[in-house]
Amino acid sequence: MSVSIFATARTPIGAFGGSLRSLTAVGLASRAMGETLRRADLAPALVQEIILGCALPAGCGPNPARQAALEAGLVGSAFTVNMGQGSGLKAILLAAQKLAQGDEAYLLAGGADSASQAPYLVPKARWGTRIGSTEILDSLWVDGLWDPTMASHPATEAQLQWAAASLRKSLGLESRERFPVSWNDKRGPATLTMDEDPRSSRIPFPAHIAPPADGAAMLLLGNTAGPRPLGRLLGAVETTHGWASAIRDLLARTGLSFETVDRWELEERSATQVLDLFAECPELDPAKVNVRGGSLALGDPIGASGARLLISLLHSLEDEDLDTGIVATPAGQGLALAMAITRS
Repeated sequence: MSVSIFATARTPIGAFGGSLRSLTAVGLASRAMGETLRRADLAPALVQEIILGCALPAGCGPNPARQAALEAGLVGSAFTVNMGQGSGLKAILLAAQKLAQGDEAYLLAGGADSASQAPYLVPKARWGTRIGSTEILDSLWVDGLWDPTMASHPATEAQLQWAAASLRKSLGLESRERFPVSWNDKRGPATLTMDEDPRSSRIPFPAHIAPPADGAAMLLLGNTAGPRPLGRLLGAVETTHGWASAIRDLLARTGLSFETVDRWELEERSATQVLDLFAECPELDPAKVNVRGGSLALGDPIGASGARLLISLLHSLEDEDLDTGIVATPAGQGLALAMAITRS
């Protein structure tokens, strides 16, 4: 893929019901789009298309990507992708595929979700329940695949150790990944500059499961000549056979190996998920994985998570002067995505 990443930006991750709860996924995405363009010093008119992953679109209105783009002053075409946990990374993959085949262009791609704004659903209300009670469904569980029974399963010692390590790696981390997000609430102007503690929510979540969260992450991709990019895409794999298969296929396609990849960013919606991957891929060195902490420590804004992983990977490689990294995420029901990048 002859595709480069020229700029990135992500919001601080807001705890479920926390500081960012009044902002919709559209509002979060528009802020991330605007900041990405500001960092690239690129005029909005030069962006031909915007692709946004969003896993919780209920109540956001039609095509959240287009709404966010217009709020950010963008005039290019826009569309929204929903691939569950893989939404943000799928948006980036679609942008890369388009750039690899077409004329010189800039595209914005990433993801956004607000778990705090996920509405409740009353399926029988449209045609009437006639008499008696009716069921109310939580779209965070129905659309976001959040299973409330996960919390009832006790964690193993290994799961708790991985969750604790993820938290330890994220503590006190100063990062250029984020930008301050400002809004007006009942008390006046407010700003969030750091990721919120996802466990600060009044709703308890066990340590081995990533709490739902609010946030957005965007990247500017292009196939044009210009300033030295942050990184370049080496390849990507999408599969229906799980993320271990996606990773192995990607290594074979790019000529990389477990040993030659400098850093890994893996979605850790649960510690179980990650530990199962290590069992399937014993060559994967845990010391190279999620060195800035993962979703267990930061929270999980579902549609934005894949894009957030890629942004963290880019900054980790730059800060440590390393070259090659891979990001991977399950996307539900066997679907999985993996993407390799290089700074050279």
